[in-house]
Amino acid sequence: MLTNTIVNSKYLQRLPHEVIMAHIIPYTYNVQSAIHLRDIRSFKVDYDLLKNVYCNYNEMIILYDLVQFCNNNITPIYEIEPEYENIIARHFSFRNKTNDELNKFVFLNIHRRMLSLTERKICFLFGLLTPNERTTFFNTYILDEYM
Repeated sequence: MLTNTIVNSKYLQRLPHEVIMAHIIPYTYNVQSAIHLRDIRSFKVDYDLLKNVYCNYNEMIILYDLVQFCNNNITPIYEIEPEYENIIARHFSFRNKTNDELNKFVFLNIHRRMLSLTERKICFLFGLLTPNERTTFFNTYILDEYM
């Protein structure tokens, strides 16, 4: 049943049936590592918590706090800190990029138009954080503020 749904998807209709059955379907049954599964569960729970805690705030505040956190609590003006570059480089599209390319991406896509696609940027940055970094973010920006 699941196979028919996947094969009938409009995105896969152009591929030969043999390619789907021999290469795509087997990949969907690969077991994921426990660390990766923990990260996925953690993201979902943490992101829901983030939305609930910041519900009284503007999305811009969440994005600003995330940028501050990723950049060692320094507002990026001309360049980003190495820690921020390392976080961005976790994304598969940026693994082999130079520091200058990472800097350019951050300033053109995250900082330049902070008011556009704000939730998408929040998900992007929050998803690149490890579960431990997300916990540190909550401890620093939420718990410390209410204590």
